[in-house]
Amino acid sequence: MSEWKHLNWREVEFLAGSIQQNLLEARLTLDRVVVPQLLRFPGVYVKSLYVLRLTGRKEDWALWISLRKQFTWFAIEKSKGPPAATGAPQSAFAQLVSRRLQGKKFTGIETPKQERAAVLRFDDHALVLRLIPTQPEGFLIAGRDQVLGSSRDSGETKSGRIFDWGLLTQKGNPPPNPIIREDLT
Repeated sequence: MSEWKHLNWREVEFLAGSIQQNLLEARLTLDRVVVPQLLRFPGVYVKSLYVLRLTGRKEDWALWISLRKQFTWFAIEKSKGPPAATGAPQSAFAQLVSRRLQGKKFTGIETPKQERAAVLRFDDHALVLRLIPTQPEGFLIAGRDQVLGSSRDSGETKSGRIFDWGLLTQKGNPPPNPIIREDLT
């Protein structure tokens, strides 16, 4: 995972399909969001790197999300995930996501066509990931389009803000058929 810099739109679609298949069968709920401790660098944490711990009756999964500039990706692993980094501050966005989604059931993942974006569904909420390397951002959405918070904002967003789904589209034309790296399959 650490070797990846960012994902192209086909890789986002491929990973989303894998997540959809694995996580829906497991009937998972969100336990918490943690800033992971990096095993190669004990005591160090990376800003804008999160792990969503998902628990089920039979198994646990960890959903890694990186919203760092030039390092935008997500991945899953069948485990509880890494321990939380000691001393790492929790961003206001991570706290908001954890508080609002804790105990909510994972209901699916979608990707807009030919875009570097993913929409993770949890009951009546959505965690929207904009994975454009120069402008990564995460949004927590309630219902269809009410913005609760953003990874760029500090904490909760003022009530009444409506999410602009056009933010997920890239400027220009995406490459027509980018390759999927072998280490993703």
